[in-house]
Amino acid sequence: MTLLEFLRNPPRILSGFLLGISWLFCAGVRLRHVLYDRGYLQVHRVPLLVVSVGNIACGGTGKTPLVQLLAKRLSSYKRVAILTRGYGGRAEKGSDTLVIRCTKPLSFEECGDEPCLLARSLPEVALYVGRDRIAAAKRAREAGEELLILDDGMQHRRLHRDFELVVLDGRDPFGGGRFLPRGLLRETPRRLRAADAVFLNHVSGEKEFERLREALKPLTGAPLIGMGYRVEQRGRKERVGLFCALGRPERFAEGVEERGDEEVGRYFILDHRPFDLKQLERFAQRCLAQGAVKLLCTEKDFVKLPERLKLSLPVETVSSEVEIRFGKEYFEELIQRIAR
Repeated sequence: MTLLEFLRNPPRILSGFLLGISWLFCAGVRLRHVLYDRGYLQVHRVPLLVVSVGNIACGGTGKTPLVQLLAKRLSSYKRVAILTRGYGGRAEKGSDTLVIRCTKPLSFEECGDEPCLLARSLPEVALYVGRDRIAAAKRAREAGEELLILDDGMQHRRLHRDFELVVLDGRDPFGGGRFLPRGLLRETPRRLRAADAVFLNHVSGEKEFERLREALKPLTGAPLIGMGYRVEQRGRKERVGLFCALGRPERFAEGVEERGDEEVGRYFILDHRPFDLKQLERFAQRCLAQGAVKLLCTEKDFVKLPERLKLSLPVETVSSEVEIRFGKEYFEELIQRIAR
C-alpha cells in the first residue's frame, strides 16, 4: 500500500483521529488565506513576470511536466527561470539559494530530484533552488531573468504572481474530498476561483473531460485544459521489473502496460526518497529469476542513481512527453498572454 492509498483508506482505528487533524489543518489553511487577503501577512512583489504552477491536492498531479512544457515554450520569448524549493536536497535545508545552469554539474543530493531533472532537460533555463522564494526571485532579477515560473507555488502566497495555473488529477481532482492527513487536499477547492487556467491531467477521453468541466463549473470560470502523457512505444514485448519513488506510482505502471511490456515485479518507495541500492539489487535478482531482461524507472528516478551503478539487470527509463489533448486553443492563448 502506498502512502496516498493509506491516506484515502486508513485503518478504521485511525480514521477518526486523522479526521480530527484534517479539520485542524483545514482551519489553518483558511485562516492563513484570510490573513493574506486582509493584509496582515505581507505579499512581496518583484518587478518580473511571475507564473505560479501549483495544485490543491498532494501527490503526483503533474506539476513538474507542466513546468517543463511551459519553460520550453516561453523560453522562445523571454529569459525564463524556475524557482523551486528542491524538496529532499541540501539546498532546501540551507539558507542560501542554489543557482543551477546547464554547465554546472549537480546531483539530486544537492538540489533534489525534480530540480535535477528540470536542469538536465532544460539547458536554456536557469533554476533557483531554495526554500526562500523571495530571495531566489531577487537573485533571478539581478541575473537579468525576465520571467519566473514558481514551481509548486499555489500555497506560497508570500510571492506575488501574475498568473495562477493549477494542475488537477483528472481521476481524483479533489483528493478524496478531505484535507490532509485524512485525505489528499492541502488547499480548499474554492481557491480554484483565483486560477487563470486549470489543467486536468490524466484525462483519457472527451467524455471524461466534459464530465470534469461540469463538475468544476461551480468552482471556477477559468479555461480548462486537458493534458496527458504520450509514452514511447516499443517494437517488442519484454518482461521487466519496475521501480520508482513517485506520488502516484500506479500511473507509471499504467504507462509501462500501455507501452506493451510485461511486469514481473515492482519496488515502489515514497516520493522523492533515495533508493537503497542493496534492496534495489535484491529486487533486480528477483526479477531476473522471473525472466525479466531489464528494470524500468522514470527519468525523475534515474537521476538519483549513481552513474556507474551495476545491477543484475540493466536499467532503462520509460520516456514520456506531456501533451495538450483538450483546450489547445486556450493553451496557446495562455502562452501568448504570458509572453507579451
